[in-house]
Amino acid sequence: MYMNAWEKRLGCVLTGTVAIVGIGTRGNDDEAGLALLERLRGRTTAVLFEAEEVPESYVGEIVACRPDTVLLVDAVDFGGAPGEVGLFSQHELTGRPPVSTHRLPLGLVMKYLEAETRARVVLLGIQPDLESREEGLSPAVERTVAALADLLVGLLPAHWAETSGAACACVSALKCLNTRIQSLPGTAVEDKGL
Repeated sequence: MYMNAWEKRLGCVLTGTVAIVGIGTRGNDDEAGLALLERLRGRTTAVLFEAEEVPESYVGEIVACRPDTVLLVDAVDFGGAPGEVGLFSQHELTGRPPVSTHRLPLGLVMKYLEAETRARVVLLGIQPDLESREEGLSPAVERTVAALADLLVGLLPAHWAETSGAACACVSALKCLNTRIQSLPGTAVEDKGL
């Protein structure tokens, strides 16, 4: 299978046990994290947490699966193009205005998860279309969610053979944290190298 540079980097960070936490509310692009989980359900051995607006309420369950990496997925306004994706560490969110509209700032949730799990914690933020009046996901975000689901399904199983049946799966690495990708028409994802 051909893999572009961004997919190769993503594949290199899928190590150890991983938890994927979908965050958001239904009705518009804010449901991107939840929509990604729906597309992953039954297609991967990763443990999926549908946290909606309260990821902090799932810390106990996330800790119980003893992940090495935790991937939070949420619609995040970071100033990108609709459907663009950014990977952020907790440190990158410190001192920034809240990038999400949920109860606790995601940077604080990430810091707490890192302390409680001793895992690497990363935010996969999907830029919403702020001008969309769509019921459900806008076309740009829908394409991104579909592409990310297929990408994760293709990458995760190869790493599970080495984890002796661990219960979780996720994405993180310091060298990948500043990577941004942008969805293209269809389901392709292009490495923008930003």
